[in-house]
Amino acid sequence: MKTSVVRLVGVGVTLVAAGFAVGCSGSDAGSAGGTGGSTLSGSGGAATSGSGGAVQPGSGGSFSTGGSQGTGGSGTTGTGGGSGGVAPATGGGGPAQTGGSDSGTGGLKATGGMNAGGKGGGVVAGTGGAAGGGSGNLKAFLVITSKGTPTPGDMLMIGRIMAHGFQTVTPVTDAAVTAQSVAGADLVVISSSAESGPLQSKLRDIAIPCMVIEDAEFSKMGMAMSGDHDSGVSAVTIVPAGSALIGTATGMVTIAAKAGELGWAAGTNAATVVIGATMPGNTAHAAIFGYPKGAMMSGMAAPARRAGFAIREALAAGLNADGIKLFDSILEWVLQ
Repeated sequence: MKTSVVRLVGVGVTLVAAGFAVGCSGSDAGSAGGTGGSTLSGSGGAATSGSGGAVQPGSGGSFSTGGSQGTGGSGTTGTGGGSGGVAPATGGGGPAQTGGSDSGTGGLKATGGMNAGGKGGGVVAGTGGAAGGGSGNLKAFLVITSKGTPTPGDMLMIGRIMAHGFQTVTPVTDAAVTAQSVAGADLVVISSSAESGPLQSKLRDIAIPCMVIEDAEFSKMGMAMSGDHDSGVSAVTIVPAGSALIGTATGMVTIAAKAGELGWAAGTNAATVVIGATMPGNTAHAAIFGYPKGAMMSGMAAPARRAGFAIREALAAGLNADGIKLFDSILEWVLQ
């Protein structure tokens, strides 16, 4: 279990979130003994002869696999090679045996798969790194409640965002956030834990892809004439024409085992909106919708991609596999 730090902006709190990678940390790829290279070159030799090993750079550490056990030698005295190869920021994800180990001559953590730049697996430069590594320096902001502590639903969304290759996800409160404070981000998600009272339309004009979970923000972001939510909802009705947003889902999709509050938008621009799903029994209420960059929304042209999926708190925290799949599809669409 990895422990990572998520920064809270404007509230002076540091959150430790198990299982999420934050910053530039990579994984301890290459965790089993003996394989990998020397402390400097990341290569090994024969177990008994110390006579080289594979001397061509990249053996034992291809760009896509991070090397397989046995290439690059397995001894404790190896001197040659370049196994655990140096790859351009593409990540890796090879077997745990490669990229250097914590034991033996060829596996110090500094070169065998630890933090940024470590041969054999850093998120930035690492071959043989963690799954999803090498995604660059993508960063996102999650706008949350003024109380400053992410809710269970917020934590689920942070996890899904980071699963899409984001290096940092920074929670910032609805009261503290400004257009200037999120400048340079690759994504902004407005959680349903945020309140529209302090948030208002502060983020309406940002040229950053936005996923809006708070239904009261639909109108303030210029995405719809109005927005509201219904209680006791656990499913959505898929609109086939919106497949770009919702992937391969069809029919009625249950998104959570336990019913909760689900938001909807009314008064979207029929000429430009992409509808992915509607509320059960009401096709006039869009449950999943979006606008491409430059498309005319209800109140303005979209400065960047915009999408709405108002899974309110209990529903967000209790998404099932199909609900998470829909969330991921929408997120991928917004990031195109």
